[in-house]
Amino acid sequence: MKKLLFNIFRTIIGEKGFVRYKNYRNQKNREADLRKAKEYLTYRDAILQNVKAKEVINVLFFVTNLSMWKYDDLIKLLLENPRFKILVVSFIIPGFDKATSSRQQEDIRRYCDNNRIPFIAGYDFDNDSYYNLNPADHDIVIYTQPYNIGYGPWLIDAFKQHSLFIYTPYGISVSGGEYFYNTYLTNIAWKIFVGSELEKDIFKNCQSVGKDNQVVTGFVSYDRLKTPKTNPWRSKNKKKIIWAPHHSIDNKFSFENSCFELICDSMIEIAKQFENEIEFAFKPHPLLKQRLIDKWGRETADNYYNKWAEMSNTFICDGEYADLFAHSDGIIHDSASFVCEYLLTGNPGLYTVKTDLVPPGINNNFGSACFRNYYKGTCKEDIISFLTNVILAGEDPMKEARLAFVKENLLPPGEKSVGQNMMDEFLELIN
Repeated sequence: MKKLLFNIFRTIIGEKGFVRYKNYRNQKNREADLRKAKEYLTYRDAILQNVKAKEVINVLFFVTNLSMWKYDDLIKLLLENPRFKILVVSFIIPGFDKATSSRQQEDIRRYCDNNRIPFIAGYDFDNDSYYNLNPADHDIVIYTQPYNIGYGPWLIDAFKQHSLFIYTPYGISVSGGEYFYNTYLTNIAWKIFVGSELEKDIFKNCQSVGKDNQVVTGFVSYDRLKTPKTNPWRSKNKKKIIWAPHHSIDNKFSFENSCFELICDSMIEIAKQFENEIEFAFKPHPLLKQRLIDKWGRETADNYYNKWAEMSNTFICDGEYADLFAHSDGIIHDSASFVCEYLLTGNPGLYTVKTDLVPPGINNNFGSACFRNYYKGTCKEDIISFLTNVILAGEDPMKEARLAFVKENLLPPGEKSVGQNMMDEFLELIN
């Protein structure tokens, strides 16, 4: 009934009115969060001193899905130090498709089991119940996303009386605006681990009450891309291309960035056309399936995904993707969070766009600089040209400038790994 009334309300005010309504609600919520953040900062130093004095510091990682997991190297170092006790809990968001959420939770469980990381399933799908965490047991809390949405007893307010918070952007900061950088979490965080001085400035300039909590450690993807574990690709002789469409097929999140519905059928045709030369990995944003279920219906969404799982030269990757990136030859995508991250591979990429303008999800100077290192495509013919000329024929005129940009702007500081740079902040806490 609640969803029905909401849809009626949205229909009455229209899409433009709905966007204005969302912006108004977001602004009011942000103002309330910033008031709470300002209050928290008045006693954060007391929490810090209390945590420093503990013999064992409990660190809680909330993980939504493996594709947003960015702490692989850090957690290994923490597990080696007896002053820290680690726990990973799968962060299941209410209202999301249960089949997808269940699969993502099992992916996290399997990853933790394989790497001997303490893990608790956040949700019992058989009994429809969340795990009962005691907030007082956790000294440092690390969220995957900065939005403070999800299951109420796991959100910031439940932990703020006795916990420190850490945030690392799950994607590299190429978008502007308060929605990403001026949040409850980013303002109260003890540390925000950022990739570069450029990214540090973005956070610093956007935050209202929390300042000087950014630490340049290097981009978190760098370590994994340089030391891949396994090769998920099946073919030895074919070129390996990732297609990574974003979820923003409508204005549900205030921007329509994705070209998915414009090219989804063409991408099936292209995969068949290059069956003998190219292997394709379909790497959709973790939220895309839910968006398609809402818009297309489950059967149509399932049928589309099944096509990518069943063709002879395609497969679906919906989890951790560092190994996928590291062993690939190129990418086609429209995801702002990948526009910098994939550049770390040094490989060419095609960014699918609706117009000649920079997409709305990329709207700061750093993001625009990354975006300029991509080939652009608006239609099926552009994609075929990229695959034929750049990938298969090796004609890559942007290569030299792309590699120079990576060397100058994207490598981690110092001689240490990104994980070690993060760990140094924990060591400073206990020393």
